[in-house]
Amino acid sequence: MSTATRAAGWHGRRAQGVRAWVEANMPAVCWLCCRPVLPGQRWDVDHAVPLSVAPELAYWPGNWRVAHASCNRSRGNRAPDQHRPAGNLVDPGTLSPRWRP
Repeated sequence: MSTATRAAGWHGRRAQGVRAWVEANMPAVCWLCCRPVLPGQRWDVDHAVPLSVAPELAYWPGNWRVAHASCNRSRGNRAPDQHRPAGNLVDPGTLSPRWRP
């Protein structure tokens, strides 16, 4: 767990509740690589604005994004446009919000 994660209090039951809400309400598509998050793949609740930059946004739903765990780790604290290949954009609003077990 990073220092920023600890500082923002992004752990424990509250974070688990956020993960459950995200799983039930957001598209199962990684916002960084725009590929689906398939059953069995590790994924994270990522923060569009990193916790190291704005820990006060840790529990603001507008800052939550679905990301493959590997994509989230490789992004680190960089801006998403520095991680995502140009032209690989998908509008998550056009995708089904249903997760499949």
